[in-house]
Amino acid sequence: MSEEKRTPDETWSANEELFNCDSLGELLEENDDLEIGATVWKGEKFPINTAGYVDAGDVIEMLGERAYDDVGEFAEDWPDVPDEARQELDELLSAWISKHCTATFYRVRNVVEYQITAEDMADRVTP
Repeated sequence: MSEEKRTPDETWSANEELFNCDSLGELLEENDDLEIGATVWKGEKFPINTAGYVDAGDVIEMLGERAYDDVGEFAEDWPDVPDEARQELDELLSAWISKHCTATFYRVRNVVEYQITAEDMADRVTP
């Protein structure tokens, strides 16, 4: 499902940098110093396309650079890879990365400030 069509999950932060709580309740539980009126931040989680971090062009370019470093100008136009072979490598890389490199991190977008209310604190579980 594309990012534009899915409803993003929310994420919360006490410092506008580390968004690691899935709800305001979790944020309050993990931050005893938060009080009524304190500012926190709410954002939306968006998944990372880890398969987009490398593609066939990157691998082919690296092959050429390493060959050039090894044998010099003799490898200047190597490898000359047809479009079909590039596409095949892209598909292999994408499948391998998707299978073995699952991201536990995410992008955060649409961040807004939120003021903690007395009602928020009433729901807080105190030891």
